[in-house]
Order: sequence, then structure tokens, then C-alpha cells
Amino acid sequence: MENKNNEKALNRVALLRKERGWSQREVGEKLFIDRRTICNIEKGIYNLPNLVAIADLFNVTLDYILWRSDLRVNVQDGFDEVDILVLEQIKDYTTAEKERLLKHLELDNSLKNKNGN
Repeated sequence: MENKNNEKALNRVALLRKERGWSQREVGEKLFIDRRTICNIEKGIYNLPNLVAIADLFNVTLDYILWRSDLRVNVQDGFDEVDILVLEQIKDYTTAEKERLLKHLELDNSLKNKNGN
């Protein structure tokens, strides 16, 4: 079953592909789908099994691909949407940047505990 969706929705497939530096042909090879099919998916012409395969390949949700959510991953037990958004923001930080952020958070928590908050 083929579905035609607006161009904006499936542009996320192209964005995800470009983030990885992959061509349409490379994505097709990874999914055993021809390049023309990947091109059509990026234009908004897709079938659900192919879209599910793409979501799995890029480790994102269908809701993310279809612009139903800005969260790339499902919210896990113990994490809320804000937690996931924070993780999304820091995933590309360098180790030094993450360590600096961690020190800042530790200092902030220490000050809260000292002030009884």
C-alpha cells in the first residue's frame, strides 16, 4: 500500500541520511531497497514496511520521521520528554564538553544541597 505524504514529513529521511553522510544508494544497499525507492520515500511516496525499515536503520521513531514528534527515540522508563531532549542536545558534544557540563551540574547540585533546596 502506497501513501503520498507532504514533502516536509519525509524530508527527515533525507536529513537523517545526510547526517550520516550516506547517499541514497548506500541507504538502499543497507536496506536491500533500490535507490529510486529511497528517492521516492524522500519525496513522500512510501509504503509502511520501507518506512519502518528506515526508522530502524536510523534508530528513530516513525513519529519522528512523520513530524508527529521532535523526539527521535521513544521515552524510556524513568525518562520524560525533557530528559530525552537534553540527551539529544548533548549527544554530539565532545568528551571535554560533557565533562565540563557534568562538573557544572555537580556544582549546581552541591549548591542546592548546601542551601537546603
